[in-house]
Amino acid sequence: MSAQIRARIEGQFTATYLTVLSVIQSVVFGFLAITIYEAHGGFDLPHWLLSAATFMMVVAIWHEFMMGATSLIWIPSLADSILPFLLGAAEFLVVAALPGAISRWCGSMAIVSLMMAAAHLNMVWRARKDPANLPVLRAFLSLSAAWSLAPSLSRAAARRAPSSSARSTSPSASAAARLSRACTQASTTAGSPATRSSSATKRAREPSTRGVRHSASRCSRDSG
Repeated sequence: MSAQIRARIEGQFTATYLTVLSVIQSVVFGFLAITIYEAHGGFDLPHWLLSAATFMMVVAIWHEFMMGATSLIWIPSLADSILPFLLGAAEFLVVAALPGAISRWCGSMAIVSLMMAAAHLNMVWRARKDPANLPVLRAFLSLSAAWSLAPSLSRAAARRAPSSSARSTSPSASAAARLSRACTQASTTAGSPATRSSSATKRAREPSTRGVRHSASRCSRDSG
């Protein structure tokens, strides 16, 4: 493929792709509005919740393709032409199952999810062949890895928090233990029998010592 043809295809791809996707999503949204208008009389709360989820499905698919077509560049293949229409058919199944049983709606939504995953993988696979898309793909992969690793990182931080708090409180705990041991040793020493007996002997000797000193001073005055 010549560079001129490649540049022409890449220049027209975004507008063409978004135009086709806009037509498909507009038809699906119109079908959703008609279905809700005709069947809303028999809707209860679960059906209204499913209607809101179906509307968000239409918006999310449009947003996914819009972001991919505007931020990435690739040469479209036959799969790029088939997948949007298959995805639109699967969306019609979801909208048609809305007034019926919830199990039908869930089964149709599972088909849409599989088709959307296939479209996303095809988009990434085609875009990675162009070196100009590598910075965008690296940023996307790093963001996806960060979101996937966030729960494990938070659990690891939660596991490290008790150990770090225990390490931070260990010096104060050891100081308190040393102070308690010192107080216990001091009280034991002060209350031991040997200490009490030595104190009593010292107090008993003090009066006799004072008496001897008083007698000696009196004798010195009489002799003088």
